[in-house]
Amino acid sequence: MGVAHTLPCMYAPCSADIESNIGATHEITNIDYPGAASTPEAIPCGGGATESGTVAGGVNDFGVVTGHFWDTSYNEHGFIHYPNGTWVQVDYPGASQTGGAEMNDLGVMVGHYDDSSFVEHGYILNTFRTH
Repeated sequence: MGVAHTLPCMYAPCSADIESNIGATHEITNIDYPGAASTPEAIPCGGGATESGTVAGGVNDFGVVTGHFWDTSYNEHGFIHYPNGTWVQVDYPGASQTGGAEMNDLGVMVGHYDDSSFVEHGYILNTFRTH
């Protein structure tokens, strides 16, 4: 079973580390979920934290990127971004918020979601079914 590879850095403070480790033979590509919020706003259960945009959580050996984004109503959703450019929004049924984390090479994705009481849970999503 393949293992998803965590991106080296998700937040701005370590961007200098990325620049020093990338080298001339690597390419950085920006990804933003279409329609993701672009202005920070307080999130519903974040204790005043602000969130917006798209966060990549992992990439597998096939170039499938997973993560989460906030829509223009500042609701969090998971996503899958395939190398052909296709985006898939991931929402756990009945959840108030859903975040995507990583997907292995077999197409199994993990993430988290908040129930209606804002209690956080994990989920496993099998995107490749043989039956």
